[in-house]
Amino acid sequence: MLEDADKFLHAGFSSAYVARLDQGFYITRPGLPGGIRVLQPFYIKAQPSEEGFVATSDISDVYELGESPKQAILNYLYSLIDDLTWSLDHKKSLSTSMLKDLVRLQFFIDMV
Repeated sequence: MLEDADKFLHAGFSSAYVARLDQGFYITRPGLPGGIRVLQPFYIKAQPSEEGFVATSDISDVYELGESPKQAILNYLYSLIDDLTWSLDHKKSLSTSMLKDLVRLQFFIDMV
């Protein structure tokens, strides 16, 4: 859960922070039923920016800002939930490149 977020956030190289999400990690988004579960481990990196921190990873083109590394990473995870939900709801009308993005995302996370 979100209360455990500090457990997976640690200082990485340079001035970036890195979160490793292991298989089985589960996160919900406030106000939405269900959430996502990690199927394959992946990393989220939060780097300083002019507006706080920006979080990115290799599993999606999504990026998110936050006032702290922890907030940027949580915002990123919420965006993954939104992205996966929207893509699954619109799967029939997705372009080829968006379908590839969805398949890549579903390799790492799944809705529960």
